[in-house]
Amino acid sequence: MRRTSYFAITAIVGIFCAFSVAFGQTDVADKYLISAKAGAVNHVEGAVSVIRTSGTSGSLLKRDRVEVGDRVTTGSNGRAEVLLNPGSYVRLSGNSSFEFGTTDLEDLQLKLDSGSAIFEVFAADEFRVSITTPKGKVALIDTGIYRVDVASDGTALLSVTKGKAE
Repeated sequence: MRRTSYFAITAIVGIFCAFSVAFGQTDVADKYLISAKAGAVNHVEGAVSVIRTSGTSGSLLKRDRVEVGDRVTTGSNGRAEVLLNPGSYVRLSGNSSFEFGTTDLEDLQLKLDSGSAIFEVFAADEFRVSITTPKGKVALIDTGIYRVDVASDGTALLSVTKGKAE
């Protein structure tokens, strides 16, 4: 009888612990869920920094979030990949700088001040990406792969591998 009680209590404690782990760590688990909002950092390589709108700055890390107004800058050996919407990304090369104007999935806007970025876009009817450069603006309106290169004088070159842009 004692042995049965011991196993019953052990089983109840085990079940309680399992539920605690599964449901009690929502703060940690929520941070690593795939977000439907733009700005989740998927990959960082080399020197990549961020200046937050709050005035703080530091290194950008995988799983960080880039918010509207945060400036992301890559060093000469830096690379970063940031989520635009589920299935869409911006990939920054070295010596690049960008920030989000909005992270709304219906009207995503970002500003590429310098360097090069590749945009892999999975576009639905309601998803549109606008990119502002120092001397122009482009809208990515179809699913595709796009590259924007901003020269030191602020002029930009758009290359479309697949897709449609205005």
